[in-house]
Amino acid sequence: METASNFLFHRDARLAVYHGDACEVLPLLALGEMFCFTAPPEGIRCIEILRQCRGAVVYTANEIIFRQYWQTGWRHLIAEHRSSLFFSEQGSRIFTNMLATCPDGLDVWFDCSISIMAADSEPGYHLAARAIREMCHSPTVIDPFAGQGSTIKAALDLGLNAIAIDNRIECCAQIVENYRLTPTL
Repeated sequence: METASNFLFHRDARLAVYHGDACEVLPLLALGEMFCFTAPPEGIRCIEILRQCRGAVVYTANEIIFRQYWQTGWRHLIAEHRSSLFFSEQGSRIFTNMLATCPDGLDVWFDCSISIMAADSEPGYHLAARAIREMCHSPTVIDPFAGQGSTIKAALDLGLNAIAIDNRIECCAQIVENYRLTPTL
């Protein structure tokens, strides 16, 4: 029987890092008390699993990803404003129609200044910190597509526990290294 510990790369009192496919690791974790902030890659299969989190925010400039989450009734979306979704005439028309059918309680932020292409950049960190401060009602933040760890760093800097998942071993190692270099609160 597979357990989350099979994927464990690092664990201490405030940080857990899992190396593996998010869709394999997530079902093994107790997500109900966690807040998720992530920029998912295209074609993921774990939208429904992420719904189990106490709160979740998806940040993307990719129209396909945005639509996947929109169409499944996702509650919180942050869209990068420079995306073709907003600047092409057809994209603008489609998006306007999507907003017109906006379900109650949907929260869509439009971010005009931050690119997720540089997720390890200072702006990416600030966006994650803002989302966590404004929407997180949990002691633990999870990023199932952690990359360089901007969300993880923001959560730890805000005094929360963090869980990172990434299928690239070099990203897991970088997150742990950055964590070790960060002064304790």
